Amino acid sequence: MEILYCVPSGHLGLAIWILNECYAEGGNQVAVTLTPGTQGVLQIYLNGQQLYNKQAEHEAPPTPSRVQQMRQMIREKLRSASEDERVAV
Repeated sequence: MEILYCVPSGHLGLAIWILNECYAEGGNQVAVTLTPGTQGVLQIYLNGQQLYNKQAEHEAPPTPSRVQQMRQMIREKLRSASEDERVAV
């Protein structure tokens, strides 16, 4: 999983919240990359698939229900993977 966040806009707190939610879902089976950016960016990707884009959603921050949807996608990805295999999500 990759989280791109805008440093000047102060999105680090949102990025860390989302990271914590992802870790709570998958523990050490989830690899999350935080990538600093600019120009108001806040985007979340799961295996290259965009799950969230702040600009596409009228500049609205992710809601708790939206983060729950992301957790569900992680859960499904982990369920389909082998228990012995580390999954890069």
